Amino acid sequence: MGAAVAIIAALVSAYAAYEQGQTQQAIGKYNQKVAQNEAIARRQAAAIEADNKREQYASILASQRAGLGGAGVISSEGTPLLVQMESAERAALNEARIRYSGEVGARASESEAIIQGYIGKKAAQRGYIQAGASLLQGAADAYGSYQGGGGGGYTRNRPADSPGFRR
Repeated sequence: MGAAVAIIAALVSAYAAYEQGQTQQAIGKYNQKVAQNEAIARRQAAAIEADNKREQYASILASQRAGLGGAGVISSEGTPLLVQMESAERAALNEARIRYSGEVGARASESEAIIQGYIGKKAAQRGYIQAGASLLQGAADAYGSYQGGGGGGYTRNRPADSPGFRR
């Protein structure tokens, strides 16, 4: 009877370890997907912000040209041209910075996604190992119980006066 109890306990323990590993793997996969979605959202947000800034700067440049034209200044040469060129360069640089910032954030999220996927896989492996260890321990306990050890586990070196000792 003790051997049967040991086997049942081992099976329950093994199943619990397996399920825990599977649950942790599912959590890792979920976190991986969340991080991947975050990477996509960061890229999209940066693209939208960069587009908005580009439109804003285009409006500013158009206002500059209109102001210069209304004042009778030739905007295609000299200082007015240099001011417009500098404004356009600043606008392009700011747009590039926004896109770069979004890309850096997206890459950080992608790295997190990779880590979460790895954590999930390792949790599943750990569950398998723990399940296997539970089964082996249960088998050893059952064998010890079968040998007359009372379920205390199998030991190699039993004293000669113990009930489970056989010559």
